[in-house]
Amino acid sequence: MSQRKRRFWLGGKRKPDQDRFFRDALDSRLWREGDESDWQAAWYTGMPKPAVFRQASAGHRINHIPGNNSLTIKSRLHQTLAATRSRMLARYGPDHDFVKRLNFFPHTFDMPRDYHAFQQAACDQPERRWILKPKNSSRGRGISVVKDPALVPGGEDWMVQSYLDRPHIMRGRKYVLRLYVLVTSVDPLRVYLYEEGFAKLASLPWSLDDLDNPWVHLTNPDVNALNADADEPVVFVNMAGYREWLREQGAEPEPLFERIRDLVTLTLIASREHFLRQLRLRGADPAACYELLGLDCLVDEELKPWILECNLSPSMEVAAAPKDGGDTEEAIKRQVIQDMVNLIGLNEQDFPPRSSQPDPLTAAEEDMERETAAAGGFQRLMPNAQGEQYLPYFPMPRLADQVLAERLAASPPDSPAIPPAQATEVIDDGKLYLCDAHTQRIRQPNETASLVWLLAGEGHGPDEIAKQLAEQCEQPTPGLRQQIRHDVWHILADWCDERLLAHSAETAPAAPEAESGPLQARTLTLAGRNITVQSADRPVIHRIEASLGNWLHDGPGAGPVLTVAQTPGAYELLEDGRHIDGELSLAEVIPTLIEALLRLATDDSQLLLDGLVIRTDDGHGVLVLHDQPGGFAGLATDLALARGLSLGHGLLIDEQGQCHALGLPARLPESRAQRPHLHQSGSGEICAYDAGAAADNAGPLDIEAVLIPTESASKAQRERVLFLERAMKGELRAPGLTSREATNRLVSWLKQRQVKTLHPDQISDAVEQLLLPAKKSQDSGVTAACADRPNH
Repeated sequence: MSQRKRRFWLGGKRKPDQDRFFRDALDSRLWREGDESDWQAAWYTGMPKPAVFRQASAGHRINHIPGNNSLTIKSRLHQTLAATRSRMLARYGPDHDFVKRLNFFPHTFDMPRDYHAFQQAACDQPERRWILKPKNSSRGRGISVVKDPALVPGGEDWMVQSYLDRPHIMRGRKYVLRLYVLVTSVDPLRVYLYEEGFAKLASLPWSLDDLDNPWVHLTNPDVNALNADADEPVVFVNMAGYREWLREQGAEPEPLFERIRDLVTLTLIASREHFLRQLRLRGADPAACYELLGLDCLVDEELKPWILECNLSPSMEVAAAPKDGGDTEEAIKRQVIQDMVNLIGLNEQDFPPRSSQPDPLTAAEEDMERETAAAGGFQRLMPNAQGEQYLPYFPMPRLADQVLAERLAASPPDSPAIPPAQATEVIDDGKLYLCDAHTQRIRQPNETASLVWLLAGEGHGPDEIAKQLAEQCEQPTPGLRQQIRHDVWHILADWCDERLLAHSAETAPAAPEAESGPLQARTLTLAGRNITVQSADRPVIHRIEASLGNWLHDGPGAGPVLTVAQTPGAYELLEDGRHIDGELSLAEVIPTLIEALLRLATDDSQLLLDGLVIRTDDGHGVLVLHDQPGGFAGLATDLALARGLSLGHGLLIDEQGQCHALGLPARLPESRAQRPHLHQSGSGEICAYDAGAAADNAGPLDIEAVLIPTESASKAQRERVLFLERAMKGELRAPGLTSREATNRLVSWLKQRQVKTLHPDQISDAVEQLLLPAKKSQDSGVTAACADRPNH
């Protein structure tokens, strides 16, 4: 290395701003740029391929650790923390401080596994708000506040978190803290938190009244930079300024930052064993790998921090304008990278820095002291002098974790107790076999490992086991004793991580499950036919009751049976056990169910028009077709509700041309929809089904006119053609008739009625003109709009 300059490689999905601070931080006397085949230091944006890690041997440093996805993928971060909480809960119980300290991450549902559990949670807690996130994205892409839980996608790319809707507010806006966390070693775990960072502010004032506005709810600078109307779209406040601001508000910042340090430490402890497994799998030298993470925390109104996400390759681009903190942002990011390079030892003459101590534990202590001396703005969180507060969070600490905690502590922490086994032991022909209770995998430890297992089962601690094994050796040397001790701790820690050794109450974290009870069957009578609707899913039952409650009576009927059943991440509709439709979101269940009811209500001699029927008490009505497939005539619905007119869905026409309104619940505009019974129309608008619809909306009536909403003006001669085209594409059903027969009967029926294509804004006036004669003289504009009747 003294004969030629070291080479650095800049790889991955890069932008110049992402690399420039790293490039500038390297001593130009020691480094020059290399490539992917020739490097000693790799600065890689994103996650490199496994082959890159196989290059990371002695003499190399790379800025990633295999297994970082346990933190950097949003859903995996929750799983990592939830698994640790599950283990601690089983070990200590819900009231122990060790468990309570882990209450810093929002409840998360991972799709499609948790789809039904989420829908049940949303049904049980209608007042709670949720946020939808892509599992593996950055820079705020795809994040939105959930307006209706039923619209949440069940695909594997998504997750849902409980929305922290009581944030601490700065300058009237929501903010998130960006923290920089550096992991320099996995065994022992060495973690650092940078003293500086940022409060990132949203660009519009905080409010729960504007759930659709990302500039109110999201603090990501890439999102807020798009807010052209904001005077300060991207604002960064450095940690020193943030602390001072807290003091000005009468809040002491140190308790908050103490909780932040605890949160960061516990998060990295939770991920450590996954790091180790992946390092082995990738064949990387652990000493060659380090990781700089960008961790985002929200602070709530009680000044409690919550972890939101952990970002891989945190952005080093400068997002804020100079007047909004951009100069400070650049200076801090530059210093973060400079201090990281110094701490890692990239600019040291002897690279990579290695301890000369033959004892690995003493060498680990020396490495820790060297890093601490060069840490700059980084504060070491692990190892620390509070081993008794942190070592219990490991499944079992590794030997180096335990020893460094003992050397730092004024009162050394206890050696870990070896918990009883969860594996089933079988001894056959003098050999020990272990059956993993979780995977049912059978293992056969070698002779030494079998002895370790048996001694652990008798209650001996790891150091006592190592001592007994060493005493069985002839003249064991100090080096051999050290190796035996290391191996015993290593194998016991692996067994604890694999849950072969686990506390008796401890179980693997399970996916949340939706409760499903027995099938609940209800019957409705539609056009003289009994139809049974049933489901065992509580959110589905809740929506059926809300939308069709006035139609339903208990018990199954003698007619067809419609069943809504759970499938992974979705629902399916069955008719008499046969699949009708599938991959349905909860929002699509009621529309699909009503479509099936309309079909089952039609016999072979009838025509069915799928539209909105508005009627008066004296039996006169108007049929309003949907403004587009799956849509609804919002203004007409508003008018009907305001005037007390009956409102329903579906119209049957018999062989004699007589009309019968089915009266099924009609879809309502968002202005009329109330949570939690929201659904989505095909047009993407949020709407609900009228829970007040009753069977007395059904019955025979005279249809005065057919109104067709359309955005473009249509000539009178095209009205009939347009209507027939629309009708034959799905709004007309005639199961026992040929297309020609159905068309002829429809044309004959239409000749006796007005058919009008109108702009949606004109529909409500037309309904009033036709159904409320007292208004005719006041509505000359509508009279003119409806004056020309086509000659069918």
